[in-house]
Amino acid sequence: MISTIGKTDHLEDEERKLLIDAKREAARSFDQTMIMLSAGALGLSLTFIQQLPTKPAQWRAVLSAAWISFGIALASILVSFLFFQYAIDARIRSHETRAKAWDKGARLANWLSVIVFTLGVVGLLIFSVKNFMR
Repeated sequence: MISTIGKTDHLEDEERKLLIDAKREAARSFDQTMIMLSAGALGLSLTFIQQLPTKPAQWRAVLSAAWISFGIALASILVSFLFFQYAIDARIRSHETRAKAWDKGARLANWLSVIVFTLGVVGLLIFSVKNFMR
């Protein structure tokens, strides 16, 4: 009888490596996308504010809140980069508990970036509708 246990373990190891690589690439894409979207929205909104009609802008506080949200989104992505690096350092030193804590912090920072970016987009849309649709 021929044993297939070794072959199965090898396939599982290869599949695990592929999944880890896929996760790494997805995280990289997410970070790049959030940076591009947040910086782009901030830059675009700063540019089109000059296109406002000659009437005074309404709801300027909403626009300011949107800008702050985009800034927080950018900062939280940068923080998530740092937390991820700290998690890797902790794993290298075999401090798994610390690594898990840094991983959790990185995930929270990523979620914060998504939430505040979304709030920024909503604020920018409200400001735009209030000022350009009048």
